[in-house]
Amino acid sequence: MADIDAFQFFKDELSNFQDDSSERRKILGRITLIAGALGKAETLEKLVPFLNTCATTDPYDKDDEFLFLVAREYKHMPDHLPPDEWRTLVPPLESLGTQDETLVREEAIKTLSSLVAQATQKNLAFDTMLPVLRRLSGADWFSPRCSACMLFPAVYGVATDTVKAELRKEYIALCNDDTPMVKRAAARSLAALVSVVDKKDFFADIMPTFTKLAAEDTDVVRVEMVKVLVSLCRILDASDAKEHVVDRVAKACTDKSWRVRLQIARSMVEFCKGLPQALASDLVKVWGDLLKDQQREVKITAIMALKDCMPLVSAESIQTNVTPRFQELASDFSTDVRTALAKVIGYVAAHIGRAGTLQGEPNLLATIMELLKDEFAEVRLNVVAQTGKICEVLGIDPVQQLLNTLHSLAMDNNWRIRMEVVQQIPLLGAQFGTELFQNKLQGLFLGFLADSVHAVRLAAVDNVEPIAKAFGATWTAEHFMPKLLEQNSATQSYLNRLTSLHALSKVSCVLSADQVAQLVVPVLVEAMKDKVPNVKFCSCRIIKELADEKKLSSASISSKLKPAVTELRSQDADGDVQVEARRVLEVIG
Repeated sequence: MADIDAFQFFKDELSNFQDDSSERRKILGRITLIAGALGKAETLEKLVPFLNTCATTDPYDKDDEFLFLVAREYKHMPDHLPPDEWRTLVPPLESLGTQDETLVREEAIKTLSSLVAQATQKNLAFDTMLPVLRRLSGADWFSPRCSACMLFPAVYGVATDTVKAELRKEYIALCNDDTPMVKRAAARSLAALVSVVDKKDFFADIMPTFTKLAAEDTDVVRVEMVKVLVSLCRILDASDAKEHVVDRVAKACTDKSWRVRLQIARSMVEFCKGLPQALASDLVKVWGDLLKDQQREVKITAIMALKDCMPLVSAESIQTNVTPRFQELASDFSTDVRTALAKVIGYVAAHIGRAGTLQGEPNLLATIMELLKDEFAEVRLNVVAQTGKICEVLGIDPVQQLLNTLHSLAMDNNWRIRMEVVQQIPLLGAQFGTELFQNKLQGLFLGFLADSVHAVRLAAVDNVEPIAKAFGATWTAEHFMPKLLEQNSATQSYLNRLTSLHALSKVSCVLSADQVAQLVVPVLVEAMKDKVPNVKFCSCRIIKELADEKKLSSASISSKLKPAVTELRSQDADGDVQVEARRVLEVIG
């Protein structure tokens, strides 16, 4: 690589594909690699001027994707330039910030903002960027002024106090611009600007403009003001936040535009994180308005925000203001709304506790039962996935009704629901002990080992080990193994015999070598006499796994397994079985 001129190679590549914009973009994606090969001095002297020329020369200047990539790749260039020479990137980025294509402009301004953040000398960054900002904000055409709105927060953050006052006035002028696109751009960047403005300066200068924008006829601007409220959470104390955030959020929840209400729902988690818990709990009072909104998207977003918001607010506020809406949501005409509710209802039950779940008429448990009977499979599936969590909250007495419903779901026509029921059984067994498992869940679980769908049988096999580990070797050997062996001997389907063998393999993890010799080895030996090659093959593979895990005693190997495997190796008609038998003999000796 030392004999290759990296810069010339890069130029040749670009020139060779002047008519292929796709290839040019791929080549441009390797700018940082070329810069690393050139070194900082040559990157400054050759590569940067060349790229700047390309961005203003046909055919590159007409390729918006090429210009976008130049703007994006410049973000990484300061690492490949001498200290403080990042300023050489500013003029081309300023030029890109005036382009008509929105994506190019925005990417150029993002890179300029990044250069300010990366600068080690903030005064130098300020001296460099302030003239750029003012040229953009003072331009006649709307595109540069839109770019100026995006750049304001970065420059304001490194400005002196005197200039900050001037910048606030200039930004307010952009917020009142006659061009709708500029006003929207200013509104969009106001949240970022508020995060770097002092509290007193905000109230003195920006608050009137914010209030005016919040009452704009254009809902796009009002949506952006909701994002400003999120930023205000971080700079206001509790007394100011009540008036200027909580009260405004409550008012926005009744906004005539569903987009504004949707943005409130999307921002709920950020509001709860930014406000003290007492105020966040007050904010939950308006949640009911969102949950009964006429727009489906608003309700779904408000429901899904519950999961992340609950740790940040009191259980009492959730129980008082949110859960009373659940019964209505459970019968909502939209399946998407009911599906969203089913996804979070277990988390709500865990948050408000047993008493909260059982309190009221109808209570949360009644809503859960209604969702478990929903005609839409996805709703039932999502509730079943949280059965373990719900039962952990309720305890043994109220859970009987839930278990009865779980039994009916075990026969659901949708195999995904049956598979989810399987996943919950080990959790329920671990919570309520061996007696409930044997009386209520064991037969149900064993039935899944014979399910008609392979994925369900496989899920049942995977959950055999957690059950065995939860209840221990003694219980497994005395109560669980006899049921597995009984099911294996009773089945006529070779698929079910395969499933039983895999289940026995999983159970062996908690058994001693003697218990394996007594309970498992005879089944494996019998399986090697099966008429179906797959069963014999599976038996050989399980023997090999048990040998690797040191679960086979030398006596069982020499007296039972080795003779049976040797017979397979020499006499079986299936070639694959013979090969697997040979591998087993290599392991067990």
